[in-house]
Amino acid sequence: MSEVKIVQVPKVQILSHSHIGPYDEASSHLDELYQWIMRKGYAIAGAGMGLYLDDPTKVDPVKCRYEVCYPVLETCDGGGEVIRKVLPVQEVAVMDHQGALGNIMSLTYAAIFTWIGQNGYIYEPGEPLREVYKVS
Repeated sequence: MSEVKIVQVPKVQILSHSHIGPYDEASSHLDELYQWIMRKGYAIAGAGMGLYLDDPTKVDPVKCRYEVCYPVLETCDGGGEVIRKVLPVQEVAVMDHQGALGNIMSLTYAAIFTWIGQNGYIYEPGEPLREVYKVS
């Protein structure tokens, strides 16, 4: 597992689709959003992302809120339930998770939240947790 570090992520324009349900369904929704963007002919500008709004250890997983997103280059219109918005510049704690996503909560999230508390940072409840899906 990698070490936690603080980085400033730039402002990014995204196309986003909101969902309610278990977080393990996000990958299929991300695939659907990718196909929607391709049908529209828009240019994807980076890796897919998930924005997670609820703590599944405190909220019934079927009620968890999240968004699947892709950064896009041009100003493009959403449509239906797909919206275009801009994520602001943010200073965030980051850590790479390697391996199966099934243990991301018990390993990576536990490590990053422990590090945040031990290093004088504060997680603002209500701020989405952002996962960026890189393939190496």
